[in-house]
Amino acid sequence: MNKFWLILLIIFLIIFNLFILYLLIPEENYNPENKIDFGVTFSKAHAQYFDLDWQQLFIDILDDLKIKKLRLSAYWDEIEPVEGQFDFVDLDWQIEQAQDREAEVILAIGRKLPRWPECREPVWTKNLNRTEITEKKLTMLEEVIEHYKSYDNITVWQVENEPFFPFGDCVAFTSQEIEEELALVRRLDSRPVMLTDSGELSSWWRVASLKPDILGISTYRVVYNKYFGYTRHILPVGYYTKKGFLVKKYVDKVIVSELQAEPWGSKKDVRSQTAAEQDLSMSLEQLRENIDFVKKMGFRDNYLWGVEWWYWRKANGDDRFWELIKNRQQAQGTRQ
Repeated sequence: MNKFWLILLIIFLIIFNLFILYLLIPEENYNPENKIDFGVTFSKAHAQYFDLDWQQLFIDILDDLKIKKLRLSAYWDEIEPVEGQFDFVDLDWQIEQAQDREAEVILAIGRKLPRWPECREPVWTKNLNRTEITEKKLTMLEEVIEHYKSYDNITVWQVENEPFFPFGDCVAFTSQEIEEELALVRRLDSRPVMLTDSGELSSWWRVASLKPDILGISTYRVVYNKYFGYTRHILPVGYYTKKGFLVKKYVDKVIVSELQAEPWGSKKDVRSQTAAEQDLSMSLEQLRENIDFVKKMGFRDNYLWGVEWWYWRKANGDDRFWELIKNRQQAQGTRQ
């Protein structure tokens, strides 16, 4: 290696390490006087995966847990099972129940939405090419927004779910595709629009550069990987807060749209995991730690991921996770 390339390599390593050090310096934004709100992401489909009464679960989220912030999804295969024929009955019911209890809703819309397999395109799209599917998707988005924009408790439109993060059974998005969706939503309604991204495995730049009003990020602390087994993220609070600072010129607000509050284990089907196996990635203590972690991050809104699992555990004789969130919500209400 000649002297020029050696000097260039040294400069690169210095800059790279300074940047990493900058991100990894712990930084705690938590102030007990600041208000930190917790909501939940709810999926009717995921409740049915656990063989739960999804409507009773939804009522209990509102009336027992006293949740006032919800993230719901307009799954394409559920709302348009037959081309051109829309069925909003179940989603209407959810939003109206929330509205009756003065609970706010983030409504996720698009072809890639929360919960596996994420992309849930209707069966009737299988013989269409990508251009045709995109056209049908934009028509669906317009139908959804026109149907729901009269609901005052829908406060944010979430466009797609982590569109550039390669997770889920999905065809990749282009930036142009997301820009078209953002433009459509903003043309039809004036409410804030949110895009989401991986909290740990992305810089957030690509999503933030599209200038959503809100950036939602995921936060996972213990996950399973077939190559490394169970991995505990050692990333400090500053890794998130400083990335939030770096993108703030593009977005008005950063929230935690997906805080891990359920297992991520070696078996994809959590129902086949023993309680001990589930505890490896989501014990009661780990749930407490995750909640404390995002409090230190200082982002106002935080949406817990796993309410269906807490309810399933409760139905099977272990109500500790459900009661932990219930007690936390009660304590928060007392402080307000």
